[in-house]
Amino acid sequence: PCVVLFKPEAPATITADCTGCTKCIKELGCPALLLQDGIVSIDNSLCNGCNLCVSVCPFDAIESGGTR
Repeated sequence: PCVVLFKPEAPATITADCTGCTKCIKELGCPALLLQDGIVSIDNSLCNGCNLCVSVCPFDAIESGGTR
């Protein structure tokens, strides 16, 4: 959803199931997704809760922060 038209949701979160495959980073190019010590993390100040990363992760290691 367009961040101009929709109020931001709570940021997504990375679970312990993250394998560091970086598929979410490579496919989305989202500035909120970061690779730290071989594991993906989310910068909460940049995440607007769109949840696209949740649908991309093949390991279900990203949980939705909102209800979208």
